[in-house]
Amino acid sequence: MGSQALTDNVVPAYLCARKILVVDDEPLIADLLADLLTLHGHIVQKSYSGAAALLIARTFRPDVLISDVTMPGIDGVETASRVRGYSPQCRVLLITAEVAAARFLLLNRPFSGQVEVVAKPVHSRQLLQTIAATPPPIH
Repeated sequence: MGSQALTDNVVPAYLCARKILVVDDEPLIADLLADLLTLHGHIVQKSYSGAAALLIARTFRPDVLISDVTMPGIDGVETASRVRGYSPQCRVLLITAEVAAARFLLLNRPFSGQVEVVAKPVHSRQLLQTIAATPPPIH
């Protein structure tokens, strides 16, 4: 049985579940993304506003935040910035139909860490690959 038998049962790091917070003021989009991610084995919380997302993030501490950029009240960039306060290593994916506007917002606001802007419509395969490439959580 040697060392080969030990490695046969090891799950590769890129297959481990991530804690993901999905935020979109369009309930249908948030629900669809959350359902897709849950079906792929991730632990998902969803919110329909930036303010509600911040309440969830305090205790949930996501590994990945997927947020719409344009939302009433607290927008996606501000939401992401504040979530990073609770979860500094959180990977941030901002989804938007207006990529140039999102990048402009990021340039004009202080934001620590890497942020990825993903164009709408979001393609499920691309989203799942991006999440799979996220380093495993260290808790």
